[in-house]
Amino acid sequence: MRAALDLPGLVPCLLARPGGYRRGMAKEIRLQIDEETYAELVRQAAGGQVEPDRYAQQLLTADLARPRFTASAKAFADEHGTAFAEEFGAGSTSDAA
Repeated sequence: MRAALDLPGLVPCLLARPGGYRRGMAKEIRLQIDEETYAELVRQAAGGQVEPDRYAQQLLTADLARPRFTASAKAFADEHGTAFAEEFGAGSTSDAA
C-alpha cells in the first residue's frame, strides 16, 4: 500500500514560463510514497510540531534551494577569497572545533 501526500504552496520556479505560472503563485503537487517513508515523515514532522504536508514542503523547498545557495557561496568565495585571506589569514592550524 502506498501513502499519498499533498504538498500545497510549492512554487516550481524552474517550470515557470512567460504567460504561464507567475512566481509566487502557490502550486500543488501530489506524491506517492511508501508506508515506511510516510511513517518516518510523520515521526519527524511530529518532532517539529508541524503537519506532515507542511514538513514535506519545507524539506523539498530547502532541498531545491541548496544548489543555488552552494553555487552562490562558491562564487562569493572565488571572488573574495583571496582578499579575505590577505586581511584575516588563511585559517587556523588548530584542531579545536
